[in-house]
Amino acid sequence: MRNLFALATGIAVSFVSIQASAQQITKPKYEISGRLSALVYQGDLSPSPVGSYKSPGLGFGLSATRIIDWNWAARVTVDQGSLKGDDALYETPTWRRQRNFSFNTSFLEASAQMVYTIGDNYQADRLQSYVFAGVGMSFLKIKREYSGFNAAYFASRDWEVMGLEADSKRELPKRCLVFPVGVGIRRGLGDHTSFFVEGSYRLMSTDYLDGFSRAANPSLLDHYSNLSMGLIWRFGDNYIDCPNF
Repeated sequence: MRNLFALATGIAVSFVSIQASAQQITKPKYEISGRLSALVYQGDLSPSPVGSYKSPGLGFGLSATRIIDWNWAARVTVDQGSLKGDDALYETPTWRRQRNFSFNTSFLEASAQMVYTIGDNYQADRLQSYVFAGVGMSFLKIKREYSGFNAAYFASRDWEVMGLEADSKRELPKRCLVFPVGVGIRRGLGDHTSFFVEGSYRLMSTDYLDGFSRAANPSLLDHYSNLSMGLIWRFGDNYIDCPNF
């Protein structure tokens, strides 16, 4: 009986020790990251569904992330950049150079996003893929140019001439809602650092990102794509539950 009691006591002590050691296992809790971005506008001045590829804009951004569990994380991002479009860069269709609209829009965007890692948030040394979506606000400074518009060429399309007149009288938005959705991959470079590449699409709540609507296609809102790369730094202690055996 005494030996049985000693065995039971030993097993209990071992179990408690395992539990205690499991509670001491920590993983990174936070991330901060920086990135450089190539931005492609898609809207009324786009020559194709892939956007204004001849006039990409540049941007940079910062993110702060809270790792929640094995798959989920929440992050806030701040991005700054500029978007461009110019009819004169494209020879076809021929009416583009006759319309001759152009714009340059600078923006400051702040958004909150949920990130889902396909795999394991804590395996930073492996190649990981992830998806994300969120909502934010974009603060805009829009500069449009239409002094080269050939009204005589569009005389038979009075709606476009009248649309330009309506657009020219409209006050341009200074802010709008933005809905970022995207995918990314990351690869660890060390214990705390990772490299990542990310592609996203920014859905906007305005058709005046380029300064034009009635004179072009008022039925579609403007958007833009963001292709970025950068570095992530992980830190902090996140206590996680691990299997005991």
